[in-house]
Amino acid sequence: MPTPRASDATKGGPNQRGSAGDLMLPSAVQPGRFGLYESAVRRQEQIFGVPAPEPTDLGRNGFPRLAAAFPEWMMGNPPGWITDLVTSGLITRNDAIRIAGNGVVEQTVLYALPTLPTFPVALALLAAERVAVAA
Repeated sequence: MPTPRASDATKGGPNQRGSAGDLMLPSAVQPGRFGLYESAVRRQEQIFGVPAPEPTDLGRNGFPRLAAAFPEWMMGNPPGWITDLVTSGLITRNDAIRIAGNGVVEQTVLYALPTLPTFPVALALLAAERVAVAA
């Protein structure tokens, strides 16, 4: 799937392509279906254990636009992790899409950190620091 970008929130539209000619998220995801990405979406549903939300909703003008819940899900966040802030009025839909697109996929971090050579040393230092603070 294409990476969500902040510009998807305000400038995204059908048939949008990147500089290399690849599909951008708004044109890759169409209402009610996942098109070429159907198998990838289904695979991620199994990995995340959460069904994919609808990729689009209707904008003010009645045309489909990227739904904020979809990039939230793509990044592996639980439902409502970001979009509940939209519902409560704390942030806009555009903010939610930008936040999701600028986020880090937690599952990737959890996989990558232990592979760093300094990770065990950092954990030991953190543990020692906690002991010192607690004492």
